[in-house]
Amino acid sequence: MRLKISTPDKSVYQGEVRSISLPTDSGTITITENSAPMVTSLKPGIINIVPFESTHLSGYIFSKNEILISIGKGMAFVDGKIIRIVTSSATTIPTESLESLRKKKEALEGEIIQLKAKGSIEQLSNKMNILEKINADLQLESIYNHA
Repeated sequence: MRLKISTPDKSVYQGEVRSISLPTDSGTITITENSAPMVTSLKPGIINIVPFESTHLSGYIFSKNEILISIGKGMAFVDGKIIRIVTSSATTIPTESLESLRKKKEALEGEIIQLKAKGSIEQLSNKMNILEKINADLQLESIYNHA
């Protein structure tokens, strides 16, 4: 299967894959060559890619021969042998420290508490999506530091 992951700014990944696991509101789904065509929304989290060839790939975090990428909210389009993922943001290699991410998370959790009392549903939903992406980045950073 051919996979392409992109953000508004750049192409994050492009290549042939055996399978990919994606975070959705209904849970994690795994797409393989035999998967039916579909369109699904993605929530912030970690995607796991099983590439055909991993020896020549650099700029990605590997765990058990899988590439791990942290993504923001997005959409996945599956059509036969092509998977296209469009996401608001993606992290392949962490650029922020665990300490910095933890501080951002703590500040955001404070904002969410205030929004629960006085904010709109849209504001709360937006902050919750940002928090989920930070949690995914924290997970990716933790794996990166232990690799």
